[in-house]
Amino acid sequence: MISLYMALATAATLFFVWRFWRDEEPPATYQRGLTDVFLDWRCEAGHSFRMLGQVEPRLCPTCGKRAYPVVRFQCPVHGPFEVAVRYSVNEERVAHPSQFRVGAGEWVTGEAPLTCPRCQRPLGRVRKDPFEDPASGERKPGG
Repeated sequence: MISLYMALATAATLFFVWRFWRDEEPPATYQRGLTDVFLDWRCEAGHSFRMLGQVEPRLCPTCGKRAYPVVRFQCPVHGPFEVAVRYSVNEERVAHPSQFRVGAGEWVTGEAPLTCPRCQRPLGRVRKDPFEDPASGERKPGG
């Protein structure tokens, strides 16, 4: 009987030692999704507004036409262009940009490079960096 109690006490002790000395798994970090951020939107009639993101196009609050999120791209020769974005959802239920349209042009997939509608040069993304000097495009000290 004593050996049975010793075996149970040893098992319980080993369980508690394992339970309290093991490394805790870090908690899962929350990653913001498309519906958690505000985006700039522009409708097909040209009205602009700012609302939370969503995968589907929105209806413009002014005229009721379809509106898409817009981002700014820049041609090295002709300057900035607004590019409309369509989103789609992958197998993990994560939204990602899938199609782009420069101005009133045709929608192109994300694999195709965006080109300037005037000179066909590749467009580069304009980033909104609060520490970037707008005149030079260089980062300010301390940023």
